[in-house]
Amino acid sequence: MLAEAGWETLLLDRARFPRDKPCGEFLTPGAASILQSLGVWGRLTEQGISPVDRLSIRSANRFRLEHAPEENLTAGWTVRRRTLDAILLEQARSVGVEVREAVVFRSLIRESGQVRGVLAAGKCASLCEWRSRLVIGADGARSKVAREMGVVKPIRRLQRLAVVTHWRGLELDCGLEMRSSGSVVCGAGRLPDHSVNLTLVVPTGESRKIAGRAGDYVTEMIYRHFPDLAARLPDGQREPEIQTTHCFGHYCRRTSDDGVMLAGDAAAFVDPFTGEGVFFALRGAELAARTAYQALTSGDVSAVSLASYDRARRELMRRYLLCGLVQGIVRTPTLFNLVVRRLNRHPALQDRLFQVLSDTEPPGRVLHPGYLLRLLLPI
Repeated sequence: MLAEAGWETLLLDRARFPRDKPCGEFLTPGAASILQSLGVWGRLTEQGISPVDRLSIRSANRFRLEHAPEENLTAGWTVRRRTLDAILLEQARSVGVEVREAVVFRSLIRESGQVRGVLAAGKCASLCEWRSRLVIGADGARSKVAREMGVVKPIRRLQRLAVVTHWRGLELDCGLEMRSSGSVVCGAGRLPDHSVNLTLVVPTGESRKIAGRAGDYVTEMIYRHFPDLAARLPDGQREPEIQTTHCFGHYCRRTSDDGVMLAGDAAAFVDPFTGEGVFFALRGAELAARTAYQALTSGDVSAVSLASYDRARRELMRRYLLCGLVQGIVRTPTLFNLVVRRLNRHPALQDRLFQVLSDTEPPGRVLHPGYLLRLLLPI
């Protein structure tokens, strides 16, 4: 976005592309809209996305909430991150971004309290210095840039571990299925290559049980917590590559300072149970680019000038709040059963909720007393 606006832009990434990334690999309609505005949707449809006809959310005692959009609409899409990220990188290069792969960030360069660039290690592992008017740390939930800024506030209940597997021959009832059993969450989605992304999210204390046997661990947990899904596993075959990642839930006391900003999961990370993770990143990038453009154009990249970014991100904070509320309901069987009955009895309430969760309507449409009263009280 900044390169298209005429700014000389350098992208440093520690990965080499194409590469896979631990992810649920789901796009909401809101995420699709942003990808269309970036000019990459056509290539995505050519190279492989799969529409999701219906999605379901299921509790431990098998109560479920299913949603199918109106005719001619789609609940979302699935896409391999290997495909999505490669296309985004290609688009960045095509609009003038200078891309350096396999470069590892080491530290911020500060002069008189102002960030003036970064120190990073390239191919030969020697430190290189890159100077810039503005640094944007988009380095994920374990952001080193955020830690150097000293702004990270962990969310203890969201210190989690995700194990991502892919299966062949595994049948699903819906294009996307989300399950919750206490502290264990499982998501399963059909992918364009006819495989299924099956992601398990568990407390970090489980890490010692996973080491060296992640595949067996996933199977055991599915059998223990989700018997309906376990009944289908014998018909499927798990692909050998398994990815694990720690999900360090956190928010930042502020997301900008003199000469530096945070974007994506570096700025805030919640367990994206509702499948909105890619949208959170893309929308946060739009807000960051808008603020950065204004600051760079004015020649003022001070903390005061960049503070408008925190204000702009309030819309995302409300979405994070809704995501947490949905998780809390799903993990409380009595409350979840009540909500399911109400939503099934009142289709208008269900449609409004899923319009918000699809990122096409503002969260305020459900995060207000009138909606919540209708949802929870027999009126």
